[in-house]
Amino acid sequence: MRGFGVKAEQRILKAIDQDQQADERYLLLPAFRVGRQITDHMRTCTALKEIDVAGAVRRSQETVGTLRIVAGATQNPAALVKHFLRLPLIGGVEQQNRSSCIVRLVDGLRVSLRRRRVEEVCGGPAS
Repeated sequence: MRGFGVKAEQRILKAIDQDQQADERYLLLPAFRVGRQITDHMRTCTALKEIDVAGAVRRSQETVGTLRIVAGATQNPAALVKHFLRLPLIGGVEQQNRSSCIVRLVDGLRVSLRRRRVEEVCGGPAS
């Protein structure tokens, strides 16, 4: 683009691409299957206490914009995010902090992992 440097042009094109991907929706069944793969992967994390798929998949909506996963941790909640980011399906990380992250899978599906207190995920006090 004329008048912009190479780096500025790359940032603008990346933002346009991300904006176009933000409107993508996926059918329920493929999103459900990916959710199952993710929860299976997460169950191998020793810090995990409980995990559930939430949002549009849990409500069985026809399409899913963002696959939402909520997880409860025992002693080391940051270990959940670290373990999640080892998932081979991840193409890129959009946001990340100690208790949550948002990623884009290689097929374009957006996935949000949020850590919750065990009581919020399990529906009652931890035993």
